[in-house]
Order: sequence, then C-alpha cells, then structure tokens
Amino acid sequence: MNRIAHVVVARSLALCLAVGVTLGGAALPVGGAFAQGTGPSGSAQPAGPAAPAAPVAPQPGPLAAAGDIVFTGTLSKATLPSFCQEETHYIRCTGPFPGQEAGSVLVKSTTLDLDQFIGVPMRFTCVAAGVTCLIYDITDATPATSYLTWCGTPAPGCPVRFRVGPTGVLGVYALFVSAAPGFVPLDPITGTAFLSQPVILVASGTTFGATAAVDLAIPSDPSWVGTRLWFQGVRADVGPVGPLEATDPACFTVLPSTVPCFLPGC
Repeated sequence: MNRIAHVVVARSLALCLAVGVTLGGAALPVGGAFAQGTGPSGSAQPAGPAAPAAPVAPQPGPLAAAGDIVFTGTLSKATLPSFCQEETHYIRCTGPFPGQEAGSVLVKSTTLDLDQFIGVPMRFTCVAAGVTCLIYDITDATPATSYLTWCGTPAPGCPVRFRVGPTGVLGVYALFVSAAPGFVPLDPITGTAFLSQPVILVASGTTFGATAAVDLAIPSDPSWVGTRLWFQGVRADVGPVGPLEATDPACFTVLPSTVPCFLPGC
C-alpha cells in the first residue's frame, strides 16, 4: 500500500501546485482548518473557530485564452437581462456566495442547447469568448467521469459527508477545501481547478471500485455560522493506471445553530 500512497501524492501534485495547495495542518484564511482523513472512508474533523470569509470573485486561469478549456461542472440557468447580455448559464459553486449566481463563471453555447444539462454533472469543453464580459463558449459536453457529491447538514455540531469518485477496481482520491472559489484550467485531461489559494488537503486514500466517503463534522462553535467553504476532489485509477481527473466543485455556507442536524444519507 506504500506504493499506492506515493501514487496519490505524486499524481495530485499537478493540481496542488496549480492552485497553491497547502498540505496538512495549514490554516484556512477564515481561521479554521480540516485535518487530513485516511482510507477510502476516511473522516476528518475541522479544528478551530472561523469567521465568515470575505467575498472573493473567481479569476480566470492563465490558460483562459489559450485554446480549449475542459472542466467538470454543473450548470444553472442565468438570470437575464444582465449586464453582460451574452451568457445563458453559469457554473455552480464558482461565485463568492454559495448557491447564488452573482460573480459566478458565465457560459453560453453557439452549438449546443445547454438547458438539457442543467443540474447534471458534465464534462464540458469550451473556449474563452464574450465581448462585454469574459464568457466561456461551450463546444462539447459528455457525461462526467469524476464527480463530487455531498449530503448532511452544514451547521455547527452536525455531520457532513462527501463522496469522491468513482474509480475502477483500484483507485486513489483526494479532497480539497478552500475559503474562496477559483477557475484555473489545468489541462484537457485533468480538467479545471475551482479553488483559490490557499487550498487545504482534507483527505486522501484508496478506493476499490466505488466512490470514497469522507465524513466531516462542523465545529460546535457558533462563530462558524456564515463561513463559506468550497470543495473539490481529484481521482485516478491505479489498477489499471488511468489519468488524474478533477471533479466538479461543491460549496456551502455554514447554517445557524438552530438548524436541526440530519445524518448524511449519501
């Protein structure tokens, strides 16, 4: 298993370096940190109180105008009319406020009906476009082969579960967290990083033909209420060896302590 552990560290390095990840025990800019979990169903506990993060709009990556960009994400319908007047949809969890459109990465398509993909994780190919605003023109869409889902209650003292994957017979995964969204195209195989610096490794490990479950618990400290967090995973097959792929992003705002806890059901 040592060799597998080396593989997940080495193959995640490209994503880690691209978004400036800090491994193990680093502090989020909002004042909290997630300890690293272990194994295919590793668990992690956030440590320390956190204050709400200041809004940070996502910035286009260095490859935004260098040809095709590939990302795995979920689309929502854009609200029109708008200042940009060209977008039709936006990528979920790319704006400074989870669940809201404002500040999100905007997309359109001159060749595809994007409405058919709303709410479904897909792997998109696009090019930078737009006149008034930077908007990504989607040219191709295929079912996502890597995705991140979550369930539970993001409130103080409540559990949350993330699932990263899937992989083949044998695979590796990693889950990262950030206090702000980003948009950093990496390469056509890995996809795009949706987290801004600093990025913290939450958990990593092996999977056996399934998705990896990572269990977190939101601290009971009420100062965490209002904290905004963004997550993204990476996964790869090692039996047989396959490419490293980034998942779609996930995000939430920590809810008030009065919200009842529900056990994760995913």
